[in-house]
Amino acid sequence: MPVRGRYRFVVDSNGRVASTPQNVRLFRQLLLDWSIIDGDGGPGTKADGRGSWHVFCHLAAGAGVFRLPRRGGVWVGITFDQSRRRYAATVCCTTSRGVAAYPLRSSPAATVLRRATWCGFVEGASRGRILDRQAHDPGNPITTDRRQDYDQNPNSTADGGPVWEMWSASRDIRTPRGAGDSLVSAYLELLSVLGGRFASVVARGRMDPEYGHLRQMCAMVDAGLIEVAEALCDIEPVPIPPAIATTLLEATPSAFAHAAAAIGLIRSTHAYYMYDRRVLNFASAALLRRLVRTLGTPHAPLKRRP
Repeated sequence: MPVRGRYRFVVDSNGRVASTPQNVRLFRQLLLDWSIIDGDGGPGTKADGRGSWHVFCHLAAGAGVFRLPRRGGVWVGITFDQSRRRYAATVCCTTSRGVAAYPLRSSPAATVLRRATWCGFVEGASRGRILDRQAHDPGNPITTDRRQDYDQNPNSTADGGPVWEMWSASRDIRTPRGAGDSLVSAYLELLSVLGGRFASVVARGRMDPEYGHLRQMCAMVDAGLIEVAEALCDIEPVPIPPAIATTLLEATPSAFAHAAAAIGLIRSTHAYYMYDRRVLNFASAALLRRLVRTLGTPHAPLKRRP
């Protein structure tokens, strides 16, 4: 299989990063590489050899949404497998019998996705419930980010939800069989199906310089995780309607599937569905092209032709 970028990621015939043990190892190495981002890991991060760049907590909390015939919906994202105590890439969908959740690489998931039409991507929630309702991370809550401390009521405005859960888990992506370790594997599996556009669009959802997300996205291009064309893809940010947003904050497979079905009815063209308060933080493709022309580095990787 061909390889791409400075990191030589293995890619499939469609140009998507393959979900292989080698690529998982490279992806973890990339998220711990502070030199490729000139030390700009984002707020709360440090080059300690364990914690990832800031953008990863947003990447891992995002999802792809698809529509099915007869107003059905499909949500493709990360859930928590309680039986295995691991994060897992999952397909959640509405069926005639209710809601089903399948491992992304399973035969039932492939059957569902063959019938589905892509609608766009959804921003991960930074409020509401977390995926692992049984999380019990060690440490002092005053000095340590613990997942259970971010499990909030959907009506709360406090920090919480999958983004903060992923932030806590990604403070250690090195320990084998840890929460952060499984998160890296699950996300790469997700990326192998949803493609590099998924990573770039979610990263562009926080263009504020203090996050460092655009620099980190450019590093992903340089490394070969995503392509230039994917980083510069045109897509419109669209506010998630309040009722659907409330459903998403429940953070269960059922909530995700029903929200996906509702999102599929909003519009016929692809979009990035964001929580209303963050829509203005999205970096358009036009803005990125201007940055390339005026600033160059660290946006130089975007100058390369796909």
